[in-house]
Amino acid sequence: MRYIMILASFAALLCVCGFALAQETAAPATEPLTDSPLFHWQPAAEGFVLEPGPVGAWDEHIRERMWVLYEDGQFKAWYAGWQGEYNLDRENLVHLGYATSPDGIHWTKHPGNPIFTKRWVEDICVLKVDGVYYMYVEDESKGETVVHLLTSTDGLDWKEEGNILEKEPGSSWEGDWVGTSLVWKEGALWIMLYEGGEPGDTALATSFDGKKWLRSDRNPVLTEGAGWDGELTAPDSIVKRDGLYYLFYHARGDAWRSGVAVSKDLHNWTRYPGNPIAECPSPVVVEAGGRTLLYITHEEKDGKNGILVFTTSTATAQTDPPKPNE
Repeated sequence: MRYIMILASFAALLCVCGFALAQETAAPATEPLTDSPLFHWQPAAEGFVLEPGPVGAWDEHIRERMWVLYEDGQFKAWYAGWQGEYNLDRENLVHLGYATSPDGIHWTKHPGNPIFTKRWVEDICVLKVDGVYYMYVEDESKGETVVHLLTSTDGLDWKEEGNILEKEPGSSWEGDWVGTSLVWKEGALWIMLYEGGEPGDTALATSFDGKKWLRSDRNPVLTEGAGWDGELTAPDSIVKRDGLYYLFYHARGDAWRSGVAVSKDLHNWTRYPGNPIAECPSPVVVEAGGRTLLYITHEEKDGKNGILVFTTSTATAQTDPPKPNE
């Protein structure tokens, strides 16, 4: 079965980002999934809610995952931007920006941006523990993709803590690089899902301090699929409801798209059969003030990229899935 989001007034934007609630060619789930609002999305605003800067600005391009936290009635976002040509040989190319919003829709960039320029920063993940912000980011420079850690007490002034995850030489699946880390905390345990390659699979690691990590001996836990996610998978955000983990991830077949997978134990995952849910990568889910929002990175045909926002909805109709970049 194929679904669409409700509200026809949003149809044009749906086609821009290609949100689809099911796809006829999707592979069947390995076990039945109960329907969830986390599978169904509609636009919360038209167009980009966070746009790149003007030509020549430090953030004339926005890169991959923007991370959003909701604290004390305010939305806070950290995003990655760069100027000029994207080139892995350009050391320290991608820098860190900060923005705030009262409603998750209307954003104001910090006047002191970029707020961190000492090292390459992208694919951002932030959590706050005991008054300290921990930011897990990817560095792709020098031909070595790694995960490194920044810490801050105010979300603006960041301290480099060094690499916390590197490739495993000799590994059959993460011997070349690691990146796209997703970190959260349950009780005393820190949990990380991350991407390793080649080929580009999702793996699990745990820690008791957020700095020293132990990989699961059952890795990888989510491998490349078929069709739309046939080449690699990378974890972006996670929601836990009623004992189930809903992982939002991006993947590549012939293009970058986003999907959802569900698990009870973080090792065994069932893909939502309606995947992909979007023709854009890097989905980040935020639960705030009784709302659930999803932020996603989109690149238009002219190369301009920015952040779109969606909210949960109930699907009531059927149609062919929208095509990307229309």
